Amino acid sequence: MMLKALILATTMSLSVLPAQAAFTDFSDLTAGDNFFGPIGGPNNTITSSAIAFTIINAADATEDGRITVENGTFARDPVSGNHLFFQNRVGVAVDLLPGTESLSFSFNSNYGNVTLAVNDESLFAGSDLVKLDGTTIGDALVSIDLFGSSGPFTQFGTLMLEGDINDFSITGTEFAFDNFRAESNDSATPSVPEPGTAGIPLMAMGGLMLLYRRLV
Repeated sequence: MMLKALILATTMSLSVLPAQAAFTDFSDLTAGDNFFGPIGGPNNTITSSAIAFTIINAADATEDGRITVENGTFARDPVSGNHLFFQNRVGVAVDLLPGTESLSFSFNSNYGNVTLAVNDESLFAGSDLVKLDGTTIGDALVSIDLFGSSGPFTQFGTLMLEGDINDFSITGTEFAFDNFRAESNDSATPSVPEPGTAGIPLMAMGGLMLLYRRLV
């Protein structure tokens, strides 16, 4: 009976993990590192947890963009630990999983100039990302969960996109970007589990083997 229960628990632990997902909190990067996006190229790439983030400049940028890996926690802010900080009208285009149907990220917008682009459609949000809540960009639905704000230019929270997402990019000024997650409906795409979840199936299987040895 106990063996059957443990087998069931193992099966459930495997099922709760996203089958096709990619996630990074940028903890594998080194705080203080700078990445540059020269106007006119070449486009440099930041790779974190096997996800490629290509540095891009905003259309109206007049100087080379710079993205810094910062480390810190803001009060009541979902951005904590390592995160990407877009310095000056700069941002990233993300190499998405095939069949991506949702993505999300934490943000702290300190100044604005934020532009989102999805499926070749771009929308300028300025310093007010909340106004995007409930709108669509490139046929993807935008949802904003605002944690708080400080002054006329600073907002922090999470942004989610849902729909068929073929490409995604974001640029901004003094903009913190963290906890990027994308989910795909493509069963052929390998999953990159979130920290702390990868060991769950291994722990369950280890317990199963230990119990089996005791029973025999």
